[in-house]
Amino acid sequence: MSFIETLLNKKNNKAHIKFLVVSTSFLALVSFGIYTLFSEKYETILTNAQVEKEQLVVAQLTKLIDIGFSSEKKNIYNECIEKSVSDAGLSYLLITNDKDSVLTEINYSGLSKKDSTELTEQESKYNSNDIFQLEKTFIASNSQEFKLFCVFSRSDLNLKIQKSKTEVGIISLFIFTISILVLFAASLIIMLPLQKISNYVVKISSGNLTERVDNKNKNEFSKILSSVNALAESLQKKNSQVEKLNKELKLQIRDKNAELNYEINQKAQAETRLKQSEEQFKLLFEMAPIGMVISSIRGKILKVNVALLTTLGYTEKEILEKNIKDLIYLEDQATDDMIREKLIQGIQESAYHEKRMIKKGGHVIFVIVEAVIVKDEEGKPSHIIEQVIDPYFKYRKEISNFI
Repeated sequence: MSFIETLLNKKNNKAHIKFLVVSTSFLALVSFGIYTLFSEKYETILTNAQVEKEQLVVAQLTKLIDIGFSSEKKNIYNECIEKSVSDAGLSYLLITNDKDSVLTEINYSGLSKKDSTELTEQESKYNSNDIFQLEKTFIASNSQEFKLFCVFSRSDLNLKIQKSKTEVGIISLFIFTISILVLFAASLIIMLPLQKISNYVVKISSGNLTERVDNKNKNEFSKILSSVNALAESLQKKNSQVEKLNKELKLQIRDKNAELNYEINQKAQAETRLKQSEEQFKLLFEMAPIGMVISSIRGKILKVNVALLTTLGYTEKEILEKNIKDLIYLEDQATDDMIREKLIQGIQESAYHEKRMIKKGGHVIFVIVEAVIVKDEEGKPSHIIEQVIDPYFKYRKEISNFI
């Protein structure tokens, strides 16, 4: 794509066009500043030089008037005046004494001091800056007063100033033109490759990893383009690997989901069976004809059934406030503690023994107890279930009825 075609492609080159417009405007301002600065500088230099010449002429004339107007000095005076005319642009000279008597009047341009109408007409031939009038009164060494009136032409000065401005303008225009050419060249060398790289990076960021940029030039930008192309190839390979891993991961996730669903179903079934078992145990526990008690490993009574409440004569609220030791006869407590400790330590999983228990009211009865340790999911002791059988309950009941 050529430079002009690139500029016309506004969709992709807004930043490029903006760069050119801003840079051109900046160069125009710089060129105008150079023109203004040097024009004023040259004008000041030329004007100061002209003023110095005019002051030198006045000083020379004053010196000549002071030494007198002898015929011998007249020639020197005329030569000096002629040289002043050529150097400083003296157009008219008038010298008078204190009585307004004209001592010398030289008119190089037809200008007359005496005729004011003629002076006005003559001045109208010049621009306001083309003539400079100077009038000076001084006292000579012989104490005589003289008046000096000079008219200088500055048309040559203005021409020189105009010429210098033209030259400075041409130089500024030349600098501006060269700068524009350099700017365009820099745009071709720098901006366009950078824009190509930028557009390519945008395509890569949008997911287009298959496209590549032609890299025919051999410069620093070509190295960048080569690096970007290498980056795109690397990203394309990585993307392929990611897609492959993604497919494998999807398969693994599908398998894991199947396993998880199976485990969930198994767990749900196990929970259902456990719930059923708990309900069955609860039913058996409540309806059992023999006494049953569940206590913690520290002996806290957690639950009892109706049969045990009947055997011991307590209400459920009363017995749940007690420890298992509170129901055991004092002499049998040590033996019971030893059996419970063996169950807790895992030395044995169940125990069958006899002991004496205390009924409500203080009566002591002999019972047969079968204790089983129950562990939690981590295998740690959780609680103890005891079945309490009163073998003499039937006989005591018959004796009670007989009495």
